[in-house]
Amino acid sequence: MKKILSICIAVLLSNCGSDEPVSDINTQNFKPAVTNLNLTTKIPISLQSKSPLMWSQISMMEAYLKMGANFMTPSTGKSNSSLYKNTWSYGGYTVNYSYNLVGDKYEYLYKMALNGQIYSTIDGWQKTDGSSGHWAYNINLSVMGVPSSSNYNIDFNWNKDNVNNYTFDMIFNLGSSGTMHYISHLKNDYSGDFNYYTNNTLVYNGIWKYDGSGQFTNYITSPPTVTTWN
Repeated sequence: MKKILSICIAVLLSNCGSDEPVSDINTQNFKPAVTNLNLTTKIPISLQSKSPLMWSQISMMEAYLKMGANFMTPSTGKSNSSLYKNTWSYGGYTVNYSYNLVGDKYEYLYKMALNGQIYSTIDGWQKTDGSSGHWAYNINLSVMGVPSSSNYNIDFNWNKDNVNNYTFDMIFNLGSSGTMHYISHLKNDYSGDFNYYTNNTLVYNGIWKYDGSGQFTNYITSPPTVTTWN
C-alpha cells in the first residue's frame, strides 16, 4: 500500500507541478513561503550519522511539506483556464483546479476524475505569512476498479510560532490497513523530537538536543529498546 501511495503522489506531482507565476487578487506573486524551507538545516548535522532514522523522519516531513507547495502551483499543461480556475485532461482523466486568496490564506482544491467520475481530491491552504498550512489528499481507488478497502487519505498540518519553533502532524489513513501518525517538533535551538504511531499505538520516539546528542526508543520490542548517544 505504501508503494501504491508513493506512485500515485509522484504522478500527481509530475502533472501538477510548475514554475508558472500566478497572481492573487492583490496582484502579488503566488509563491508560498514554505517552498524553499529546508528542514534538515534546522537540526544538528551530526544527527545524520548518529541517528539515520530520525534524520530520515525530518527529511520525510520536508518532502511532504514541499509537496503542499507544489500543489499550490497550477499546471502549464492546462486548457480552458480562467483567472482562478484551471482544467486539463488526458485520455479519460480530467483535473479541475481552483485557488484563491481568502482572508489571510491561500486556498486551493483539485478534483480528479476518470471518465467523469471523481476518484481523488486534494485540498489545502497556507497562511500568507508562512506561519502554518494544511493539505489533505483523498483517493477512491474503487473508481479505478481496485477494491474499496484500498482507499486511503493523508492529512498534513504544520505551523511555526513567533520564535520559529515548528510542529508537524501527519496522518496516513490506509482504510482497512489502519493508520500511521507522525508528530514532530523542531525548535529554534536545533533540538527536537518525533513520535510515530500505528493504529494509535506508539511505535517509535526520538528526542535530540541542540548538540546532536539524543535518545531513540523502539516500543515494538518488549521491553522497549532504548538507544542513547552523545
